[in-house]
Amino acid sequence: MSTIVEIKQKLISQTSAIAEMLLPQGRRRGNDWVVGNTRGEAGQSLSVCLSGSKAGLWYDFAEGRGGDLLDLWCAVKGISLSQALEEARAILNLTRHKPFIAPHRSYRRPPVPKGGIPQNLVKTYLNRERSIPLEILKRYRIGEEGEKIIFPFYKPDGTLALVKERLAQAGAKAKPTAAQCEAILFGWQALYPMDHTPTSTNHVPSSMNHATNTNSNTQSLPATPTNEENSNPSQANIKKPTNLQTNTKNASSLTDRIVFSTHHSSPSTHHIPTPTDHTPLFTHHAPTSINHVPSSMHHAANTNSNTQSLPATPTNEENSNPSQANIKKPTSLQTNTKNASSLTDRTVCSTHHASTPTDQVFCFTNRTLVITEGEIDALSLAAYGYPAVSVPFGGGSGGKHNWIENEFDHLESFETIFLATDMDKPGEEAAYEIANRLGRHRCYRVQLPRKDANDCLIAGIDAATIKAAFSSAKSFAPEGLRRASNYKDQVIGLFWPEPKQHLGYTVPYPKLNGKLYFRPAELTLWSGASGAGKSQLLSDCIPHWISQNSRLCLASLEMKGAQSLRRLTKQTGGLEQPTREMIERILQFLDNGLILYEHVGKSSVDTLLDVFDYCRARYGCDQFVIDSLMRLGIASDDYTGQEQAVYKMVDWAVLNNVHIHLVAHARKGSLDKDIPGTEDIKGASEIGANAFNIITIWRNRSLEDKIFAASLEQEKADLEKRPGVIMNIAKQRSGDFEGKIGLWFDPHTYRYRCSSERPLTLRRYLEHPIQNTNLSKYQPHETPKHFVTSSANLPS
Repeated sequence: MSTIVEIKQKLISQTSAIAEMLLPQGRRRGNDWVVGNTRGEAGQSLSVCLSGSKAGLWYDFAEGRGGDLLDLWCAVKGISLSQALEEARAILNLTRHKPFIAPHRSYRRPPVPKGGIPQNLVKTYLNRERSIPLEILKRYRIGEEGEKIIFPFYKPDGTLALVKERLAQAGAKAKPTAAQCEAILFGWQALYPMDHTPTSTNHVPSSMNHATNTNSNTQSLPATPTNEENSNPSQANIKKPTNLQTNTKNASSLTDRIVFSTHHSSPSTHHIPTPTDHTPLFTHHAPTSINHVPSSMHHAANTNSNTQSLPATPTNEENSNPSQANIKKPTSLQTNTKNASSLTDRTVCSTHHASTPTDQVFCFTNRTLVITEGEIDALSLAAYGYPAVSVPFGGGSGGKHNWIENEFDHLESFETIFLATDMDKPGEEAAYEIANRLGRHRCYRVQLPRKDANDCLIAGIDAATIKAAFSSAKSFAPEGLRRASNYKDQVIGLFWPEPKQHLGYTVPYPKLNGKLYFRPAELTLWSGASGAGKSQLLSDCIPHWISQNSRLCLASLEMKGAQSLRRLTKQTGGLEQPTREMIERILQFLDNGLILYEHVGKSSVDTLLDVFDYCRARYGCDQFVIDSLMRLGIASDDYTGQEQAVYKMVDWAVLNNVHIHLVAHARKGSLDKDIPGTEDIKGASEIGANAFNIITIWRNRSLEDKIFAASLEQEKADLEKRPGVIMNIAKQRSGDFEGKIGLWFDPHTYRYRCSSERPLTLRRYLEHPIQNTNLSKYQPHETPKHFVTSSANLPS
């Protein structure tokens, strides 16, 4: 379905064409399309911004109103927002899928409540005990019948669809006064005020008999205030309907106007929360994350400019155009079109500052709505200055939200919907179901500082705190969505790392300096033919990683711990036959960063990750070695099991921000002649696909045979200048280097080096051993079963 947000984006991308289509009498002036007014008269008072951050915004400097392209569409054609959306869909070739046969629902209309405005018990309960201002009770047309509170549910066109009643006492539950009534949201009568009291059987207000079109967007104000003038230059004043407003051609839908009065007569017994400023509480924040309220809601750059604000000073001005709302007389600044500022330099929506601290400003876009979980909660948020409605049947999920079917089309015109349901499980369930059905892209979850809105009001929570709750409302967007700018520091760090910034662990081979890193939250796959030396080369890196302050857990499922340490001892010391004293020194060095998981045989991936969890938590290990995949109890032809095992490892590495080294065998074939690549890993193809890095090891057995068979010393020396091992960096997802390097293997020390000549500077790990007591302080008897530190394998 093409939503209002999608339609707006499409319109903005074609601003020039849309502006010219709607106002063909206009002309281009710089970055603006200018014309006299929405009627297409000559002049340059109306300006439409054609490009840039404010593309699609328009403002009429003479008449003091503006908005976005949808507002312009409505104003030029004199149609409702719903009609404008349908026309825009047709122009933009956007589909709106609907069922071939809509389900037919039959509803009963409830009897008209016989009570009057709250005067006695209901007034005392709601005003004094629940802290609801009397003006809010009046605006929402709350009634009283004896000891019962009457909550009328009016549709935007004034039809009474449902009535609920409850006792005016704590703990009472509200229930409908009649069965089979239409379930709708409570509170439309406050957002679309009508000067009427339903008296007929069809409940159409008598004051509407002069305006037969139920889709008229002109709203009458309550009878009490008269001769009011709009002090907001960007908005039109709404006047009482006249006989001229029966012109159905130019009438707009009721659903396209939301009007709130700005002056609250607060009783002396109650203090209405006072905002810290007088801007719309929910349109004045600029979030920094994508999962917050969109920055387009910011008041100073609001593209949804249908903000309604009624002034405190009345005048006698009237609108001569029956299809438009009353226009405030332009000021000298507004009439001077020559000196008028460009639309791109002007804010679209302005606000009215109340004259007293208790005045509330109900200035908001008519495309923003707040949904609460109960009628009294809606009244409470209205007291804070929000356009609040309530679900008819409380929180939870399932059938409680059948009202959405009846309100779906009407709610289509709202771009932003705040869900301020209760802070409990039913409230969360309600919020998620409503968001999923109305659209997660436009719904935001408000985290209130108390259980519900009325609890906040009773507790005296100030308007600034409530504003902060709305400002930090979280979207229902899938986890992980971010804007590019959210990664600014990380991206700069990748190009310009700090001198001591940890980019990842390296290998002890100078040819790969600055080219290969083992980064956190990654998995590296080490592969090669059987006997090629993949486990041995990986082992040769371990002392180097310990010298870089890494802590490792080695799960060698193919070799006993003592045998693994025999190889590591030779590689660490660079000695073929170290003395007992040297062995002790080497093992003490390895204690600084190595712990072994003693288990030869098969082990499930879940068991292994559970072991790693312990090592990560207790010892702070940040690298983990699994040797090998074939020992995880997965059949060689169980590709699904292999795939799931690798998925689990990658997920665990990412979750814990660690690196996993996984040894996997290569497929049998011509690997003795060919260097294995990414497609030569034995098992499911997903193994290599999900690895961040793939390193394959190739052993040149043919060269070894030639060296062994060489009879002349010179011939043997020449052959030994060729590398006997190829280390192939076949894949490095987060790095720039992929390629091969030659290595020479020393059979005496099990070390690998980058040259046939012995390096002038040998690798020395014991000259300045790292004193890291976090691992070495644990004695063997203190470690869990199967865990051994390297010193545990020393002879007694």
